[in-house]
Amino acid sequence: MIAAVVQTLLAFGALWILISCCWKLYRLDALRDKLFELRHELFVMAEGREIAFENPAYRLLRAQLNRMLARAHRITGLMLLIRAPEQIENPKLAWYESLATLPEETRKKLEDIELRMNLALVLHLLVSPITIVIIVSGIISTMIRKSAAPPQERHRRFFAEEMTRSIEVLDRIPTEDKDKDALLAVG
Repeated sequence: MIAAVVQTLLAFGALWILISCCWKLYRLDALRDKLFELRHELFVMAEGREIAFENPAYRLLRAQLNRMLARAHRITGLMLLIRAPEQIENPKLAWYESLATLPEETRKKLEDIELRMNLALVLHLLVSPITIVIIVSGIISTMIRKSAAPPQERHRRFFAEEMTRSIEVLDRIPTEDKDKDALLAVG
């Protein structure tokens, strides 16, 4: 009996080490690799003269990608729980305004790059251990409360709104001096 308990504890310990060390590093590298790929695609668009390097839409999207690259290590499942400060201006408004001045095809390509960046971030957040624990806990509590009834529409809407808000939190965090150095190194 004691041997079974010790083996179970060792198995959970090994699983914890695997998740917290190896899987975390892999997820971070995979996210950064995807962001570098998207930033390169944006650069190729500007190099091919589809959009000017000085265009605000190019500069804003490149800056957003650089911020995500510099802060990728801070993007975790806990971001689902963070509330954005209300006093910081949302840079999304300037992004949408800058897109209005571009040709349709270029605008669609830039929106596609931003969409793929957001999808990479959502996937990164969804497969984090903390998020999995939050989701599993929510599912279990819902099943207990509702006797396994299917989730209501407002629950899905709430989760979708929380994911969108969590991604926007990263744009609203003021850049610190050390992040400026990281942006210069990455950008």
